[in-house]
Amino acid sequence: MNEKERRKSSYLKFLFSYVIVFLLPVMVMLIYFYPAVSRNMNESALIAGKHSLTLLKNSVDTQFRMISNYPSAIWMDPDITAKMLHDGSSYDHYLLQTELKKIVGTNPFLEKVLLFNRNDGLFFGTDTLYSSWEINNPGSAFFYDNWDKEAFMTYFLGLKKMDVREAEPVFMNQTLMNDIITISLPIPVGNPQAELVLIVLIREKNLFSDMGSLQGEEGEGSFFAVLDEKNRPIALSAHEAGLTEETITGLVESGIKENGQYLISSLDSNYYDMKYVIIQDKTKIQQGMNRVSRNTLVLFVLLLAGGAALIWSFAHISYKPILLLKKKVSSREEQLKNYFFTQCMGGVFTEEEQVRENAEACSAVLFPWNCCIVCQGKDRETQKAEVTAILEKVTQKWLSMMGGGGKEKQFLCYRPEGLNKEYETLLVSAEEEGMLETWIKMFREVYQSETYSFYAGIGRSAAPPDIHTSYMLSVAAVEYAMTRKRPSAVSYDCIEVKRVENLNEIFECGRHLEIAVLRKNGAELRSCTGRMIKYLEGLRGAEETYKVVYRNMYNLLAREWNARGAKKEYIYTIADKKRLDYEVMEQTFSLLADQLSRMWEEGKTEKGKDLDIRDVFRYMEENAGDYNLSLQSAAEQFGMSYSNLSHYFKNSAGMNFSTWLERLRVEKAKEYLENSEDSLEKIAAEVGYSTANGLGRVFKKHCGMTPGEYRKSLRHSE
Repeated sequence: MNEKERRKSSYLKFLFSYVIVFLLPVMVMLIYFYPAVSRNMNESALIAGKHSLTLLKNSVDTQFRMISNYPSAIWMDPDITAKMLHDGSSYDHYLLQTELKKIVGTNPFLEKVLLFNRNDGLFFGTDTLYSSWEINNPGSAFFYDNWDKEAFMTYFLGLKKMDVREAEPVFMNQTLMNDIITISLPIPVGNPQAELVLIVLIREKNLFSDMGSLQGEEGEGSFFAVLDEKNRPIALSAHEAGLTEETITGLVESGIKENGQYLISSLDSNYYDMKYVIIQDKTKIQQGMNRVSRNTLVLFVLLLAGGAALIWSFAHISYKPILLLKKKVSSREEQLKNYFFTQCMGGVFTEEEQVRENAEACSAVLFPWNCCIVCQGKDRETQKAEVTAILEKVTQKWLSMMGGGGKEKQFLCYRPEGLNKEYETLLVSAEEEGMLETWIKMFREVYQSETYSFYAGIGRSAAPPDIHTSYMLSVAAVEYAMTRKRPSAVSYDCIEVKRVENLNEIFECGRHLEIAVLRKNGAELRSCTGRMIKYLEGLRGAEETYKVVYRNMYNLLAREWNARGAKKEYIYTIADKKRLDYEVMEQTFSLLADQLSRMWEEGKTEKGKDLDIRDVFRYMEENAGDYNLSLQSAAEQFGMSYSNLSHYFKNSAGMNFSTWLERLRVEKAKEYLENSEDSLEKIAAEVGYSTANGLGRVFKKHCGMTPGEYRKSLRHSE
């Protein structure tokens, strides 16, 4: 073989190996990796959509439940008289409008509220009065664009139960609004011969006002829908999506989560015969995948045409878009996970079951023992880099100490954004308390072994529902640490508190104060306020800790005032001063609590004096399916305090309120199990439990078996 043939043979071999080296990885990516990423994108989209749908359901159900309480409030209001409703003077009408405003309040969710007297044909608004001939006539101040006068009056004169009309155009004060949803309720509810009808108008966009931050750029191509009992759309978050009402109904009734071009998730309302749906366009989700595919193919062509010297660099470039795609796929989960941790640190969740359900929806894991560490430095970038460095060293020591065996999987360290973007927040979670204490000890040792420019505050160990307490303590600790001359790491129990033995006493008093506000117990509120004032006096001099405690306790009372229509400003920051006016601040706090307790006492009625226990039983029977039914709501219904109704019920029934309610719900669940084939989730919702697991625990407690086992025993007996 001559030289020319040898060069040709070598060239062909090199070309063949060159093609194999580059073609094989690309083929593997095209055949295996892209379908796997596509599946992951679909699953992530379904999970994110389900969580967003849960938030929508909770928001809208809460608003509809509030609206459904208006008829009872109007019916039972002693200040609304028959004279106001029938042939009343202008002053009577003014008084009626004032009462309606008190009941409805300043709810931004509502666009307009009307009270229709079917006997006299009058429509009473919160701002004006309409006669029947002034309503729903073209050119009048209020009329439906596609609903003629005769059909309008026939509808409201014949209304027998609560009804919700889909979004439609309505003229109000010469202004056309194309997205008005009409909710109509007879007063009293359930009475087909009711004289009054409450008409509530809300804008379609208000149903989805809380969902904007979760849709955003990554939610492009998805939209929400609220459907009635026949799966017909009541409201849509995006009419420009191009789907007709018939198409949406067909997609939902098919019951398929992945239907052709769309990913579909739905949830039933716990309150009204409605269904919440999110429809996601798979073509939008896969656009990013297609762009990466095209870029990779272009790179593949360039690699084949390139030289051997560029093989290494081109190989990395070809995989870089894939790595970016994986990062983009997981960004949505990270956004929801960070939102979940922010809610935990803000004290949104009060029960462990709530934490667990939301953690699963966000693909997050929280162990029984948790602790917050807050870091604060002068420069944000330097602070972030130093925290990253110290975590790497602590992780190395931790893994070395664990030595395998699977225990390292029983520990996690998250870095959520937290409630204050200036802080670098760590949320440490462990299966055992000893593991958590060991890790925190390592963190302190590494911190003290070198010089860092940031301050660190370490909270206490807490269960998942109490993470907000650990976060609050860590913030107090880091603010106290910043009063020192040099950066240091301070635990919450090392804060100097004058004349107060332990910060735990302060936060325990704060919890009692919160319970007193929840129960609207004036005497308990005064007692807790007095104790809190003494604790605040003990904190004088420790300004940073004083600020944290005072701000949280003051905002607790301000929130209760604002819920009743007042306009108390919240305290977000307390300006740094050479000397705080402690006495004025404490007097303001005491005065706010005293005014609140007096308002509760003045609002008490004599309704509870002649209470018959049978009325309470009847109320529980009628409302057993409402998962918000509690001793507190019953006390408000019968005009009694929480503690008085509790003692009265136990003395009359021989058991406490919660036990009686559990037994009542279990009996109702048995009836459903015996007489229907409904799913356990649906039965749980019917008898007042948000999940089938919640019903299962109570059912087994009282019957010795789960609902599923009870249903099987019925079938065997047949």
